[in-house]
Amino acid sequence: MENTLLTTRRLSGLMYGLMSLLVACCAPVEPLAVVDVNADLENAKVPRVMPGYVKPGAAVSFVHNYQGPMDLGATVEVRLSFLERYDSGNLTIRLAPDAGLRVLPAQRQFRFAMNDVDTHTLEIQMTMAQLEKQYLTLFVQVEGPKMLSASRVFALAIKSRDEIDDGLPMRHKLDAVAPDTPAPMVLLPVIESAP
Repeated sequence: MENTLLTTRRLSGLMYGLMSLLVACCAPVEPLAVVDVNADLENAKVPRVMPGYVKPGAAVSFVHNYQGPMDLGATVEVRLSFLERYDSGNLTIRLAPDAGLRVLPAQRQFRFAMNDVDTHTLEIQMTMAQLEKQYLTLFVQVEGPKMLSASRVFALAIKSRDEIDDGLPMRHKLDAVAPDTPAPMVLLPVIESAP
């Protein structure tokens, strides 16, 4: 009888501990401090970022002027711009195109000093060599004497015009109707977050 009572008490204690742990894990957590990522973008014509969401990694934004799709074998010039607000250090950018995408210049790694200039631009030429969707992956790393190294990864999807059927997205249909309009720029806001 004592063993049964002792076992019941142990099971009750174990169940109480598990329930306490479950309640502690499911309890609402105070949100982290939120930085207003829209403050720097007051004059920019981009959609506002959802409050409370901060992308991890280096505080570098990526802007490009690529408008797809591309013709197979055709070469397109693309401007890649990287915006940062650091006072010192180095910005390293490494390009990693998929096998079916040729990129010029052949140099794949670029390094910029982050002293006075906030925008760093690369002019590249891309040639689509295969019909499937290809990606140009951009590895960005920020390092400096006053900070730990932080990094971001961006990817630019490149589609072949031959791959796309008559069901073109509305954006491409509008481009065909009004080709004289300036190329839209894509601005992706980012805030550096502490690990």
